Amino acid sequence: MSAGDRGATSSAPEVFSFKALCDTLEAETRCLSRLASAPPEKPNAADGNRERKWTDGE
Repeated sequence: MSAGDRGATSSAPEVFSFKALCDTLEAETRCLSRLASAPPEKPNAADGNRERKWTDGE
């Protein structure tokens, strides 16, 4: 009897999970689009500061 209950419970979350997956994919796409749109100057500037600090410390 428990096995039958388990099967029914498993089916419900599957449908919800699919909707959540689609939502997540859409959010990921928006995030990636923003990152691709951002200028690469920001990360480069941070890297430059790191190298400078290292040279400054020595």
